[in-house]
Amino acid sequence: MKNLNGILALSFLMTAACTPEININPKPNTVVTSPEVVSSAAKVDDMTKNLNATLDAYGKILLSGEIEKSLDYAYPAIFKLTSKQKTFDSLVAMKNSGKAPKIVSLTQKADLPVKKYSKGIYTTVPFSMDMIMNITPPMPKADKKKTAEIKAMMNNPKKLEEFKAFMIKMFKSQMGDDVVLTTEKGSKEINIKKTGSYLALNEENKGWKFIDLAPMTMKQAKEILPKDIMNVMKSMLVKTPRKK
Repeated sequence: MKNLNGILALSFLMTAACTPEININPKPNTVVTSPEVVSSAAKVDDMTKNLNATLDAYGKILLSGEIEKSLDYAYPAIFKLTSKQKTFDSLVAMKNSGKAPKIVSLTQKADLPVKKYSKGIYTTVPFSMDMIMNITPPMPKADKKKTAEIKAMMNNPKKLEEFKAFMIKMFKSQMGDDVVLTTEKGSKEINIKKTGSYLALNEENKGWKFIDLAPMTMKQAKEILPKDIMNVMKSMLVKTPRKK
């Protein structure tokens, strides 16, 4: 059973993987401080309206299930880790597989006022998100025996609960302490509640872009973040847990 669970979990993660792992993990409502804060009241009002409008549009895309469109809001430097096309293909494949987590509610509110940095302005955006994920593993059409084993397991109440417990434990170790995972007996779905914060940047007045502040190594962060932002965020960076 453990071997089958391991194989299925790896298969599931390969199908569901959509973003590079990043290990910046500030707690909700964390305010990143900076010596310079945007001062002009008129400018602050315009920037706030623009940021809120962008957050609203971004949230609607996430709730619509059109997750591939969220890449239009990604901070471009993130694609130094994984190309935009590769990320797009992974998102589309996950969506088409029917295994993409469905976001059912999203609350997000930017920390204000926004702050200045060398290339523009930035802030953090604490969020809370509720998702539902169907954990039925992909069934290989070419391998009828494995498909039969998977179907038998998912239709066996005891084995289904064992598999869900295994998946919850694995997801918990991957997603960290800011995620709460629950499920109802007999259900093939896992409920996910995630809280955290992501970084919003507007470089050279080109519009707001976001970096999800989920788990990032220091090396990855240095490749992506401008130096002065990196210095402010450094205290929030944690080591990526080693995968077993």
